Amino acid sequence: MAGTLVLALATLALAACTTLGGSPAPASSVRPGACPVTRAFQRPPDEVIDWARAVGNSGRTRDQEREATKNTNWAGRDGIWLVLPGDGLVTWGSPTYGSKFGLFVSGSGRVTATARRFDAPTPAGVATHVGTREEGYGPPGFIASGITFPADGCWEVTYRIAERSVTFVVDVQRK
Repeated sequence: MAGTLVLALATLALAACTTLGGSPAPASSVRPGACPVTRAFQRPPDEVIDWARAVGNSGRTRDQEREATKNTNWAGRDGIWLVLPGDGLVTWGSPTYGSKFGLFVSGSGRVTATARRFDAPTPAGVATHVGTREEGYGPPGFIASGITFPADGCWEVTYRIAERSVTFVVDVQRK
């Protein structure tokens, strides 16, 4: 419970299923109000689970913590892992201050993020340079990352480190 609570708080304090790494649908096929959000609920690697155990101070075993991750919408692969809202709805952040996501990266390289709208034209310049894991909180690679969505709507976001990437879809509704 405490580990899950820490992950949920980290998501808030920071920041139909889709295939990670791919676009769920072209922009022209998304009806208003029908955002194909990512609901992955994957199990992250043990180094991420161990980090969550340490900060959560839950006293649970690794197996118990693994079981607890089933209730958190983790999405990732190739050393890039994010905590997403369970229902795919982003209600935090503003057009001025970004909507933050808990991001864990392994390996080296600079993390970038881009976003595009599915339900309307994408404004120019929706991208951010997140930084490196050394610039974050250090190993195992936790970085408080965020995207400044200039408007509410259905957004596809891609986090990238060199040739590795993870793509997901969220429904931004901050009003």
